[in-house]
Amino acid sequence: MQIKITLQQNEEELTKLRLQQMKLQTLEEKEKQFTEIQNKILDIENEMVLFQQQLSSLDAILAQFGSFEELYLERQSKLDLTLREERVLEIKLAGLKKEIELIEKQILELKNEVEHKIILQKQAHTLKNWENWMSEDFVQLIGFIERNVLATVRQEFSLLFNKWFSLLVSDTLTVRLDDDFTPIIEQQDYEIEYSALSGGERTAVALAYRLALNQVINSMLSNLKTRGLIILDEPTDGFSEQQLDKMRDIFQQITADQLLIVSHEQKIEGFVEHIIKLSKQDGTTKVDSISS
Repeated sequence: MQIKITLQQNEEELTKLRLQQMKLQTLEEKEKQFTEIQNKILDIENEMVLFQQQLSSLDAILAQFGSFEELYLERQSKLDLTLREERVLEIKLAGLKKEIELIEKQILELKNEVEHKIILQKQAHTLKNWENWMSEDFVQLIGFIERNVLATVRQEFSLLFNKWFSLLVSDTLTVRLDDDFTPIIEQQDYEIEYSALSGGERTAVALAYRLALNQVINSMLSNLKTRGLIILDEPTDGFSEQQLDKMRDIFQQITADQLLIVSHEQKIEGFVEHIIKLSKQDGTTKVDSISS
């Protein structure tokens, strides 16, 4: 019994010892943990010191950055102002370019106008020279040529006029032209008024003038389309029988390709190749006959 009690006591002691041992181990672990914590706290304090040093450095850097930020803001403000000024200058530059383009266009137009005026001035100078030449030298030259040409034409015209007239009237009358190409009738060197002539003589003057004029014009104008055609309307009005007989010689000496004669004289029919007789009834002209 005593042994059991002793064993029980020993077991209890052993249990206590084990509990004490466990507590001791726990305490040792906690001491160890405490030591570790203290070490960590020390490390943290060291790190805190380092962080504090870094923070101080960062504060210094931030202080510098603060001045940099002010400088940046100042420079940014100047940049913005410069950009605005640049934009204003760009607008002014665009306006100046437009003005320059307009001025260059005006200069080109003025240049063209000046060149055109120079050309006009040269033309005006040339025209002035021509005008001076025309008004002075040319007019005198034309006057000289005209006088000589008219003198030649008048001389030729007068000779032809007198030739045709001589074939129609007696040798006692002669004709010529004055400076204005007006017929002058003379008899034994005395001028005779046109009104003093007989009807046949007046017709002879008119016919001779017409034939001479036709001959002169044809000799001067070679390209005249009607130069080969002569139309005579009542060329023998008032002619005597002797003058009518002389018309045969007149017709033979006319060199025209085609001679048309309008006449009421039957005697003329014997001098021509073709005869067309016309009559008028109720205001209408019709062809009665055509013969050769």
